[in-house]
Amino acid sequence: MRSPMWKAWTVMSAAGLFVAAELLVIGCEKPAATAAPSAPPPVPVVVATAEQADAPVLIRTIGVVQSKASVVMKPQVTGRVAAVLAEEGAEVKAGQALARLDEAMFKAAVAQAEGALGQSKALALDAHNLEARNKSVLASAALSQREYEEAQAKVAAADALVAAKQADLDATRLNLEYCTISAPFDGRLGQFLVKPGAIVKSSETEMVEVSQIDPIDAAFNVPEERFPAIREAYLASAADPMGRSLRVEVVPSGDTGAPIVGKASFIDTKVDTDTGTIRLKATFDNSDKRLWPGRFVNVTLVLGVEPGCVQIPDSAIQATQSGPGVFVVKQDQTVEVRGVSVRRSVDGKSIIDKGVSAGEVVVTDGQLRLGPGAKVQIKNTDGGARR
Repeated sequence: MRSPMWKAWTVMSAAGLFVAAELLVIGCEKPAATAAPSAPPPVPVVVATAEQADAPVLIRTIGVVQSKASVVMKPQVTGRVAAVLAEEGAEVKAGQALARLDEAMFKAAVAQAEGALGQSKALALDAHNLEARNKSVLASAALSQREYEEAQAKVAAADALVAAKQADLDATRLNLEYCTISAPFDGRLGQFLVKPGAIVKSSETEMVEVSQIDPIDAAFNVPEERFPAIREAYLASAADPMGRSLRVEVVPSGDTGAPIVGKASFIDTKVDTDTGTIRLKATFDNSDKRLWPGRFVNVTLVLGVEPGCVQIPDSAIQATQSGPGVFVVKQDQTVEVRGVSVRRSVDGKSIIDKGVSAGEVVVTDGQLRLGPGAKVQIKNTDGGARR
């Protein structure tokens, strides 16, 4: 009779054989196939089509508005201010009275000069009469030749005195006219620096500034390396039978209105050696008073038009280790990186010398997630690019 220990050992052996059989079956099974990695989704991008079109040749800089003529009025005689005849800041016409000095002293000087002239004329008349009588008796030997010559000398002296007194009278009358200070040209008044009752000194006391503001100038500097192109365009415009001139557009600082169009009117005769720039001026109609002396303006100098340029948005240009580049979208909706040569930028568009042809599609937004060969999905629906 077998013991209970033997029965327990028999049960455990049977269980072990069952587990071993299970492991053998599991080990003989083939491993499940690994799933293939999925392709990355297309990158959403915004694109634009390279265009071939005429491009303006522009120079942009900063300028300042200047009056074509500006002068600080000073009296030409010394005197007391009797009246101010115009309002500060007013628009005035050439010859309009701005202020008047006390005329009493100058009128007295004129009266005195008129009296002196009358006296000298009377003496001159007497000398002429005497000379005429002496001439009539000279032939009868009642008068010597010497006496007649003395009479002639008195006539010449009397005539000279009349001329001198006439000049004195003209000067006093001119001083009287100078008592009225008048505008030398059409313009706008600044602030009066003197008030009625003030004593002003000839050619020294500043009274008021008059500035011409219509038409008006804008002065600006451009780099000297652009001078040959500017000079060529300027000479070509001057020789144009239609009378066109070099176009200049300005927009006052802080102004959101349309550009103000004028013409180049001055090119300096020398280059500033300190700054390496040359000075230009342009003249503008200013009837609406948008341009004000001393105000800064954004200047665009239009030199001409360059025909048939390949253009893409500036936003398409990316910096690469080898220089400027763009992502070009191919027919299969993948992209390639292509280096480009950018000549210049005009109004948000880059002029391309080589690297992109007209009609090719370039990425303008979404480049950060792209690499060579990446698949893209075009987001924009404006019809400007190939879909």
